Amino acid sequence: MASRTHPWTRYTVLLLSIGLIAAIVLLYVSKIVPKTSVTIGRIEGLKRQIISYTRRSNRPPSSLSDLTAQGRATITLIDAWGELLSYSMDGNFTVTLGSLGADRKDGGIGADADLIGVFGLRLTDGSWASDDADWITNTWGLHVQHSQR
Repeated sequence: MASRTHPWTRYTVLLLSIGLIAAIVLLYVSKIVPKTSVTIGRIEGLKRQIISYTRRSNRPPSSLSDLTAQGRATITLIDAWGELLSYSMDGNFTVTLGSLGADRKDGGIGADADLIGVFGLRLTDGSWASDDADWITNTWGLHVQHSQR
């Protein structure tokens, strides 16, 4: 008499196989995407979170912890090297976000280069910037400044 495999066994094997394949793909992709690119993406997302928080609260966050305290940060606040991203704002509501890069020191080239982005929260008409506001400047050079509305 032939033994029958229980249906749950097949499902378990299928799920384990899918999980193993997903883990291999994730490991492969994590090695391909440079940490610099990951950090730039996190800074970009953080800029949108800060602007969104400011528009909802009618005031900018005093620190990055303001974003997480109200459960508003949906992205990580650390760079791809495990360090907290920097945040500062001047009296004109100009925000600077940054990472010191792989070497965790000022300056550097390549992966060690600092990643710094500067954007304005307040427009010339006194209103808050929109979520898609441009960078005034950034060290990765992917964006150019456009006139703000």
